[in-house]
Amino acid sequence: MQDRILSVYKRERQIITSQQDSSNGTPDCPLNLNNFTKFSFQSIDDIDIPNSLRACLSFEISEYYNNFALINAINVLQSEIELMRNIYEIRENPFAIWLCDQGEWKLVIVNDQVPCVTNSDNQFEPMFKCTYLWAIIIEKAVAKLLGNSYNVFNHLVTNSIQSFVYLLTGQPITQIQINKIEELRTLVEEKNSIFYIEVNYKQRNNAYVISSLKENQVELQAINIQSICDAGMKLKDSKFLLSWDEFQKQPLFQVHLNKDSHVYTFTMKQPIERKLQFIEHTYIYNFQINKKDTYWISICQRDQNFNSQKQKQEIKYGLIRFLLFKNHKKSYQLISDTNDFNQNLYHKIELEKGKYTLLCQAEFYNIESLSEELKNSQKILKLQIQGMKPPQNFDQSKQNEENLRELIIAIIRQISKTNKNIYTFQKEGFPQVQRIMDKTRGFMYIYYENHGDSDFEEYLQFNKHQNLINNETQQMETRRKVSIPPKEYKLLLYKYDPRALIKSPQICFECQVDFKIKPSVFEYIYFKQGVLYKEIKNLKIFIVEHEIGVSILFVNQANNTIQVTCELKLQNLLIVQHKDLSLQGKIAKFQMMPQSDYFVLLNLENPQQKQNNCTIKVIVQNKK
Repeated sequence: MQDRILSVYKRERQIITSQQDSSNGTPDCPLNLNNFTKFSFQSIDDIDIPNSLRACLSFEISEYYNNFALINAINVLQSEIELMRNIYEIRENPFAIWLCDQGEWKLVIVNDQVPCVTNSDNQFEPMFKCTYLWAIIIEKAVAKLLGNSYNVFNHLVTNSIQSFVYLLTGQPITQIQINKIEELRTLVEEKNSIFYIEVNYKQRNNAYVISSLKENQVELQAINIQSICDAGMKLKDSKFLLSWDEFQKQPLFQVHLNKDSHVYTFTMKQPIERKLQFIEHTYIYNFQINKKDTYWISICQRDQNFNSQKQKQEIKYGLIRFLLFKNHKKSYQLISDTNDFNQNLYHKIELEKGKYTLLCQAEFYNIESLSEELKNSQKILKLQIQGMKPPQNFDQSKQNEENLRELIIAIIRQISKTNKNIYTFQKEGFPQVQRIMDKTRGFMYIYYENHGDSDFEEYLQFNKHQNLINNETQQMETRRKVSIPPKEYKLLLYKYDPRALIKSPQICFECQVDFKIKPSVFEYIYFKQGVLYKEIKNLKIFIVEHEIGVSILFVNQANNTIQVTCELKLQNLLIVQHKDLSLQGKIAKFQMMPQSDYFVLLNLENPQQKQNNCTIKVIVQNKK
């Protein structure tokens, strides 16, 4: 046995966790059924079931624990016999099963004791009924890995078939869209992937695996006849036909089979960490490719919903962003497509010989209610690379804020070469200043270059900023002042707010900005330091102190006219009278039209005496 394990290790399986079996004949993966008398653990030798690695014709759901999602994943696995056989390292007691836990292959060893019930003929039957023994052993290995008990299936808060498929296959899984049946037929006939759809039937997600394609129908394999949806036309055993029109209504998944590739996996450590509105981890790795080949690069986050009793509700995942650069002597070239994902990320790319930089950002939120153990384990990310000869040296020595900024600037400059949104400030008298505003890779940026000899200033007002936050503060401002010295550049970087994923899994954001060179008095006050801000109903009040007194700006945001009354208590300040202001002693009254501004100015009564004070009480009334 040890020799076989060693041989597998030499085939570049990184992690070997030999979860030792019980050699004394006792069950190594218990099940608590509250003294159910007809239940017992029995040796497989006492069960009439063939030990053959063939596809099962049907699976029956256990009445004693919830193994439904796992059975569907086993149905996906058995559609590729070679893949199914590869996860079996030892096919006799004690059995050894390879499982892919967060991108790392682990060897789980179990004995031959399986949970059984006594039937009416006083014979033992396994609780998980299937055609062949192999599925029962795999189920036991999964139960042992996740919680060392069959009861773990009753406590999982996830019904994700995809999570179990990845656990069994270790292969990249992507959701795809195919519009023509001929395209799908070509892919299926290549036999390089497993394809399945997920259909919600009888309040459960069912995985139907594609067997073949007819003229305008798809032949699918369910776990049993009872799980075939109403729209399907039943065939022999658990197979059925579904029309192409009905098939296209369902999400389609592709399990990419990299049969001849080798795998290298490692845990990403020591990130650049920021803790503001949420936790952000940034990783930067450099690596060398020595031979041109096609690679799968995956970022894997542990499915915390496998933690059973350790949490009571499903965890909403953060956002993982992945960018890949080709290194040149003095620059970086972005070569990957947009890659944002909520949990696991899979990217296929052809890499030539040369040096590369990988940038990964992970943003974690909504984890305050979790235990410290779950918080820490959710932050663990593992990088898996598959290829004929994957690199195994990932250098983190250049991971710093300066390099991160260089990579982001490289993205923007690369896009700006063909960008038609370049604005030159010719009319404003700054012909050597240009601005680019665009979206890319989950970011929205505003980029300035000042090639002139004078300072440049611009004022921004964000009229719309859905699901967008400042990359530095992790908050969103409504106004911003930009100052750029001569021969300098300025980058304003905004990104998708990952907290929006709590409400919707769709990653999208919108932004609308107004740009102004010469600010209004309103903007001057807003951008000045030390502004006091108050709001009463739909009336905003800005108060700013300056060298000759105090300025008070009122902004009526309502769609109707209002009457404003101000009771003032002043020390060394005088109200500046003007025609629209009604002044009676220290009480000032004025009307404001809808969506309008109004200034009240207070000048120093004695400029030699710098100390002053102002107390104001504001009453707002709607005008009919």
